[in-house]
Amino acid sequence: MLRIFIMQYPIPQFVEIEDQIIGPLTLKQFFFLLGGGIFLLIAWSFVDLSLFIFLAVIVGMIVVPLAFVKPYGRPLTNYLSAVFKFMLGPKVLVWHKSARAPRVKAYDLTNKKSGPEKITIGEKKYTPSSIHRLARQLDFKTVMNEKTLNPKL
Repeated sequence: MLRIFIMQYPIPQFVEIEDQIIGPLTLKQFFFLLGGGIFLLIAWSFVDLSLFIFLAVIVGMIVVPLAFVKPYGRPLTNYLSAVFKFMLGPKVLVWHKSARAPRVKAYDLTNKKSGPEKITIGEKKYTPSSIHRLARQLDFKTVMNEKTLNPKL
């Protein structure tokens, strides 16, 4: 008798939550605060007290929100990178028309004597029954999508 052993592994649950590495701070928060602290330490050695206090307030107003503010659950750095991409990226979207539009021939499908058996759209030919079958499939998918979006229907 052949037995197959299947290993079971735990599935991580909270993959979007960053680990707290240094006390209550995540690694990213720690490095933001460390960078601001190093900048202020260097500034303390080169500038007088009044300018240092001014720089400390400015650096604090920049570093603390970068480390702790999360609008809509996303880090502030994501929003700032999106702002810079918008400011530096192109603002004009250009639509390029295709070289050739498909030719469509329409026929009256109610009277079978008025047109050919097959309908030509672009390079492909369709029979009236295949078009009817496609229309029913699309209608059914629309009804199913409306039921899944609004279960009260």
